[in-house]
Amino acid sequence: MKKRIYKPSIAYRNQDNAEQNLLSKISILEELRSAIEASLAVGDKENAIHADFPKSIRQFNLWDSVKGPSYGISEVRRNSNETLRRYPSIRTRIEMTILSLNQIKQAIKRRGSNPERDLRMKLAESEKLRKILELELVKIIKERNEIAQDREIQLDRLAILQRSLKELSGAPHLVATPSRKKTPKA
Repeated sequence: MKKRIYKPSIAYRNQDNAEQNLLSKISILEELRSAIEASLAVGDKENAIHADFPKSIRQFNLWDSVKGPSYGISEVRRNSNETLRRYPSIRTRIEMTILSLNQIKQAIKRRGSNPERDLRMKLAESEKLRKILELELVKIIKERNEIAQDREIQLDRLAILQRSLKELSGAPHLVATPSRKKTPKA
């Protein structure tokens, strides 16, 4: 059973700010992906190629308003890898979006090249995506097993407490007896 840790209120506020920062950064990347796809749809290959974005999780963590484009968001701050570890669903979204952006950029660069090589590249990219999803599935299964194990421990403790209570309620020395009050003699 996990022990509950109480934090000061500022810690919760910082945690919320970190989560909002991650969500802002991922929304920028998702909007960028949509903009690149729209540019490609109208045949504007030049703008799509020159789009600047983080190409890895490490670059994503180091990305801030000063070192990289913020695309209209006033403040984008750096984050640590530990912050991402606290939000596995956001991390998965980031990995998938970065992978998608990298795929689009590579597809733009190699258009009209060897189709066999294109298929190999797509296969390699889909393998990367599959590995990301497999790791996410393993994490979910592990968490589910931990929750089930905690539940079993709690049920065992509850059963022990119920037996103890039953034993105590049947014990003669613990049975409540009415108290005898002495009445004053008149």
